[in-house]
Amino acid sequence: MTEHLDNTINVDQLQVGVYVYLDVGWMNHPFGFNNFKIRSDDQLRTIRQLGLKSVRWDPLRSDLKPLPRSAIAADEPAAPQPAAERSAHTDNSAPPASKADASAPPTAAASPAIAAGKLSGDAADASLTTAATATTTTVLSASAATELPIAAPAKADENIAAGASAKPAHEKPGMMATKQVQIERLAEYRRRVLHVEQAFLSAVGTAKRINQSIFSQPEQTRFEASELVTQMVDSMLAAPELAIQVTGTKPGGEDVYVHSLNVSVLSMLLARELKLPAELTRTIGVGALFHDIGLTNIPAKILNNPGPLSKVEREFRELHCEYGVAIGKKAGLDAAVLEIIFQHHEHADGSGYPRKLKGKAIDTLASLVALTNAYDDLCNPTSIAQALTPHEALSQIFAQYRSHFEAKLLQSFIRFMGVYPPGTVVTLSNEAIGLVIAVNSARPLKPTVLIYDPEIPRHEAIILDLAEEPDVNITKGLRPGQLLPEVYDYLAPRKRVSYYFDADADGAAGRTG
Repeated sequence: MTEHLDNTINVDQLQVGVYVYLDVGWMNHPFGFNNFKIRSDDQLRTIRQLGLKSVRWDPLRSDLKPLPRSAIAADEPAAPQPAAERSAHTDNSAPPASKADASAPPTAAASPAIAAGKLSGDAADASLTTAATATTTTVLSASAATELPIAAPAKADENIAAGASAKPAHEKPGMMATKQVQIERLAEYRRRVLHVEQAFLSAVGTAKRINQSIFSQPEQTRFEASELVTQMVDSMLAAPELAIQVTGTKPGGEDVYVHSLNVSVLSMLLARELKLPAELTRTIGVGALFHDIGLTNIPAKILNNPGPLSKVEREFRELHCEYGVAIGKKAGLDAAVLEIIFQHHEHADGSGYPRKLKGKAIDTLASLVALTNAYDDLCNPTSIAQALTPHEALSQIFAQYRSHFEAKLLQSFIRFMGVYPPGTVVTLSNEAIGLVIAVNSARPLKPTVLIYDPEIPRHEAIILDLAEEPDVNITKGLRPGQLLPEVYDYLAPRKRVSYYFDADADGAAGRTG
């Protein structure tokens, strides 16, 4: 059996460059994480003011070793002589100490014994190369975990220096001001997510009604579709990072309507990124809302087939574009909307359908919807087992399918979605798990992340701007199936908050188009 490393040191041994673990509650210190590399004298001074007598350090993540304990002990003043001993030395019965004895440095106190413990980590990801971590809870599924040796953290009540105390946040207002701002920011974030979520769920009901009444009440359908798009612009596009997250809820298994809304929201977000006129943006929204209306004429056996289709089945399914145009004409939809319905599977390289159009021959608005439709199909396929994370979907489109789309369009889509789109669950270089809640267009690899920490109440969760953390980076994106339920519940501002959190297979059939 591998022996556990005793990586506990005295607080006085710390110096700038040492990677440290603070084994106290998050609200008992002003730092973003309980583990980090000390980068300044101010941080060092703050740690020493916490009242801890010992901390853990990580040799592999440190730039320097801690100061030698003997050197610190040599600089310390000799301890006052106990009264009883002073009295004894006034008696001639005890010989005086020799000069050599008097000049000897005091002996350093032994470090307190630390019980050995084990840490769970993700062995499935070969990109994680660090051997020591500060994570103390298994956050990935058991099938992906292994155990690594590390010294267990000292208990909080054993790690407070004599006469000192780790004060709670309310007793250290100066140090905790930043954390209070984080808590208030999180509360506002959750409030905004709830507002956008409610708007999206309302839109699902409207989309269902529109699709069901397009034959019997075409004029009313056109009006409601236009109103729905306007409401989405007002309610969701005002907070694009939240709109990206909430697209993905599957209420009542109404997956076909959710897909249409997903594509509509994402298409209008992309149109806004491209600075298209408001009228064109609304046309795109309506066209995306109806882009798959022709699927109503495709047999359920074909729509619900999660596996490869036969040649005949595939050709039959591809007819949904033409069927959609026929339905749209009967409903009196605008010509621009009909073009989107007809061409939303055409590719710039001519590999699409139904007409194998190329480049400029493809309607610009239809090309835009084709991109967002392809993205959503990768994130939310008929078979949930094939679902990709937003990061994986963007990577696959760029690596394998970029010839399908106009370069400027694809670049703009990736820019506003971010390399790690909002709603993506990620692993950080310090082994923390987080949910991306906002992108940084100037630094796409440094988004803002909501951090999972079971020691911190969910309503006080850490919100970390990675642009302000030079030592912390994203190492990979995670799929929902890799998360334990408590991690999933903690990170989501609501159930199924993000684009790919939809893991229910019940309503997944008969959707993508």
